[in-house]
This record gives sequence, C-alpha cells and structure tokens, in this order.
Amino acid sequence: MKKCVVTLMLAISALLISATTASAATWNVWPGHSIQRAIRHASPGDTIIVHRGVYHQSLTIRKSHLTIIGLHATLRQPAHPRGLCARATAPEVDGLCVIGGVDFTTGAPTGAPVRGTTIRGLRIAGFKGDGLFMFHVAGSRIEHVRSVGNTGYGIAGFVQHGGAYLWNVSRNNGEPGFYLGDSPHADYVIAHNTASGNQYGIFIRHSAYGLVHDNRMTGNCVGAFLLDDGQTGGLHDMDLWDNRSWANDKACPADPEGAPALSGIGVLLFGARHTVLHDNTITDNVPGGDSVLSGGLLMLSAKKNGGTPVRNDHIRNNTITGNRAFDIFYDGSGFNNTFTGNTCNTSQPSSICS
Repeated sequence: MKKCVVTLMLAISALLISATTASAATWNVWPGHSIQRAIRHASPGDTIIVHRGVYHQSLTIRKSHLTIIGLHATLRQPAHPRGLCARATAPEVDGLCVIGGVDFTTGAPTGAPVRGTTIRGLRIAGFKGDGLFMFHVAGSRIEHVRSVGNTGYGIAGFVQHGGAYLWNVSRNNGEPGFYLGDSPHADYVIAHNTASGNQYGIFIRHSAYGLVHDNRMTGNCVGAFLLDDGQTGGLHDMDLWDNRSWANDKACPADPEGAPALSGIGVLLFGARHTVLHDNTITDNVPGGDSVLSGGLLMLSAKKNGGTPVRNDHIRNNTITGNRAFDIFYDGSGFNNTFTGNTCNTSQPSSICS
C-alpha cells in the first residue's frame, strides 16, 4: 500500500511539473513591435525574446517571474516616452524599470516585491535617466546586459533582497555603473562585471550581506565605493575578492547634493563594518583632476556624516601598488581592523606597508 501511495504521489508531482512547464509561454518581439505590449500580456513564468534591432521604448515590469532575453537588441529613448517608468522619472526617462509595491506619495516600499525577474542580453543606451532601474524586488538576475551612455545610473537596484548582477558591462554613465542601495538584507552577488567611464564603478550604500568578486573597474572616478550614509543599519558584511580596480582617473566635480570632487580612487570604504577585502588587485589609481582625496584603498570613518567608523574590516593578500597619494590610507578610526599579507609600497600609517 505504501509503495502505491508513493508511486501515485510521484505521478501527481510529475503531472504538476509538466503542467507548469506547459503553461509557460514564449513571446517573440521583432523591430517595429511593442516590448511593453508583450510584458502586459505575459504571465508569470513566461519568457519574452526581443530579437535583433533597435527599439525606441521605455519599459516597465510590475509582475513577477518574467524573463526578458535580448538577442542583439538595443533599447533607446523614444521621442515620446510613455508608461509608468517614463512618467515616474519625468523629465528624465529610464530605459527599463522593475518596480514592486510602492507608496507613490512617500516613495516607500509597500506590499509585495516583484520576484524572480531575469533580464539577459539587452543593450540599453542613451537614456536621459537610468539604464536599468529596480525598486523593491527579490530574486532578480541581471545578466549580460550592456548599459552605455545613460545620464543616470547604468544598472541600479534599491530595496533588493536576493539576486545578482552577473557578466554585465556598464560604461560611460553619468552616475554609478552598478548600484545597490537601501538593502539591509541584500544577500546579493555582484560578479564578473565590467565598469568603465562612470562616476563610480560599483557603488554600494546602506546595504548588507553582499558578495562582490571578479569585477573589473577602470576609468571611473572611483572604482568601488562602499558607503554608510548614516541610515539605521549602516553598511556591513560585504566580502570583496578577485576584483581588479585600476587607472580610475576620471575626474568628477563636486555636485549640488554635497558629494565632493573625487578622482583617482581604487576602493573607498566609508564607514564599512565587518567587511573583508582579499585577493584583489588595486593599481595605478591616480587623480585626473581635482579630488579631496585619492589612493588605492581608502578606509575612512563616516561618523561625521551620521554613520560609523570603519571597524572589524579585514584587508588581506591584496596587491595594491602604483597609487597616489598612498596605496593604502587608513584614518585610524574604529577598532579591530587588520592588514595582513598585502603587497603595497606606501601607506598612512606607514606601518601598514612596511
């Protein structure tokens, strides 16, 4: 009897899996057709394939478990933007938005996030806002996306839990190439990406529990910037390894929102806690213009900005050379910060590299 019950349950499970698979649809979009229309009609679990061509469209996703695959397809800003993504950011226009529950009066997340979104293979270029913007999402995967020449962020996510940026390129965007913010339970992976010519290559703010590895950052004002901006929880428990940050010599002037002039910084830890930086290569970061500070690795307290000093950070087995003014600069704040096995020549205090 027990064997029959088990066999029956397995058969039912197989039928359910088959039914679920069968119900998923594939939508094909060709030049001249609307990607947003396919998104509107698609159901959770469906895949939308965007075929080779240029699409002057701004897109919004507000349903879970959709996959969008670009096959040599490029999104560009339309002459007359329509849809929530365009209206919410006007007069700026974002290329693609994934937006979960939000109170549009306060801007706070509410209700359920959008879950399980996969964006793969699209090129998003020339928008007067962000290339790809996500808010209140979970389990998102952004893979092999190229975000180029947008005025805002290249690829950005706020209020995220779980997911990854993998094998993407973010180049010549006016703000950070890759951004993770307001995600105190991020559990996020940022890996195998290339960031060049942006304001900051990778910018992580007010977030925790992230794995950042095998990324390449060059020609930005700052290669990687981890920031405690004073909000509850701060920035902590980040693990960065096997990244390369070199020749970040773009000059970013001070802006009206209070950010200082920055240039020539490989990695900046500003109030980071319980963060490990190991087996990275940080070389030849020299300012190309005015900058309030510069160097290979900078570790600074965020206390004056309402955050915390750096503490419980461990810097080990990195190659940090050829940077100016120092390979490593540590302001001495906090406690239990360690430096072991690094290859470097100049530091403040000098004992770090001696």
